[in-house]
Amino acid sequence: MLLLGLQVIRQLVRPGSIIAPRLTGNLMFEHICTPQRAPRLNESQRKATDQANTRLQNAQAADAVYLGRGFPAGTIRIYAFASKQTPSRGKKVRLHGWTGQAGFMTAFVATLMEAGFDVIACDLPGHGEASGKRLHIPLAIAALQALRARTEPWYGIIGHSFGAAIAPALIGGLVEGQPAIEISRLVLIAAPHSMPRIFHGFGEPVGLTARSAAKDANTNAGVARAQ
Repeated sequence: MLLLGLQVIRQLVRPGSIIAPRLTGNLMFEHICTPQRAPRLNESQRKATDQANTRLQNAQAADAVYLGRGFPAGTIRIYAFASKQTPSRGKKVRLHGWTGQAGFMTAFVATLMEAGFDVIACDLPGHGEASGKRLHIPLAIAALQALRARTEPWYGIIGHSFGAAIAPALIGGLVEGQPAIEISRLVLIAAPHSMPRIFHGFGEPVGLTARSAAKDANTNAGVARAQ
């Protein structure tokens, strides 16, 4: 069934990439930047999600508005865990992965708090309690700049998967119009080696041509530099 679906999509995308490369490229970029929410959780996933949500109840929740640069503005949900140590050793920010949420990055919050750190987690756009349905690197960086404005200074960042891809882009100022930031520590878990390779790996099986893939240049600019 999956193979049949791929064949059908390829029959539509391949000629579209030739006849209308810009439109096809934009439509496919919209698709890959739309996180798919799991319609049903198995027992193990449900248990892990319930545990994550329980840990979030110990945080102070707030929303922050991010401003769009070529895309609509929106809000992210912030969860702040305060250390009992005064003053704290600094703030460590935890960034979840694709189709994840803030609660999934809270398993080690208690350990970090015991070590004297405040901990910040957030739902990125299109995830958890944040607004929107899309997420890509420039959008994520705009959201993180709003997070930083509300919670700085930061001591370090811990990122998983997509969160591990956007952290270096934020620190290095790799997205045009967004300033670089300074932190003391960076931890990357299961970081993708190259975001462009991920896009290529998505587009090639469905028949997206190189010409069509390059047509969404304005949105893709920040993604291409964040390798």
